[in-house]
Amino acid sequence: MSSTNPIRQLAPAAIIACLACATAAWASPRLEIGEGNATVYSSGAGIVPVSYESDVPAVAIQFDVQFDPARLVSAPTLLGGLASDHLVVSSEPTPGTRRVVVYSPENSPLPNGVLLDLQFLPLAQSPDGPVSLVPANVIVVGKGPVSITPVVALPGTFTIGTPARFGSVTVSPAGLVELELTGPVGATFALQRSPDLNQWTSIATNAIPPGGVLHATDPSAVDAAARFYRAVQR
Repeated sequence: MSSTNPIRQLAPAAIIACLACATAAWASPRLEIGEGNATVYSSGAGIVPVSYESDVPAVAIQFDVQFDPARLVSAPTLLGGLASDHLVVSSEPTPGTRRVVVYSPENSPLPNGVLLDLQFLPLAQSPDGPVSLVPANVIVVGKGPVSITPVVALPGTFTIGTPARFGSVTVSPAGLVELELTGPVGATFALQRSPDLNQWTSIATNAIPPGGVLHATDPSAVDAAARFYRAVQR
């Protein structure tokens, strides 16, 4: 009779396979700045959301956001609604760097989703165009405390743009409403109409042509008692 115990031979392999499966099921923490581009106008501040996702429970996160201080000014960070039982502290240790810390006094886990909102204000005379927002020095902390690594950090963009405005809205002798929209060349807008400011219908979607003026007409407004118009950037 053989003295080899098949159970002893199979057990280590089975344990290794199970550990490998458990490890593969975990996703690295993921920090993402912005959801697409955040376009603001030179006359006001803009908000850029920061989202967080992880399968590994974490109770705190710290990171820096680097930007061009010659074009933007950062303001205190706002906590997102999903992290209502957390606190956020932010500072600007050096020009062009906003440092953010999110933590829970009760060690509650960080929620998945939009964690916070960054606030920026374009400097006067700053040229239109994108400004990179680059995450750096990201630290995710679990209970213990223990550091959770690796962390995937994705950059975002803050786009400074010139606001679009209706230059004129007139009615032709034939009863057609003629619209004139001024804005940044190349930016695409959907021109929409509404009878009551609640339901909106697109008239046309076009890019602002060279010269910065887009012309459109609304032939359906001939017999309308009232019409409201808006331009939505695409």
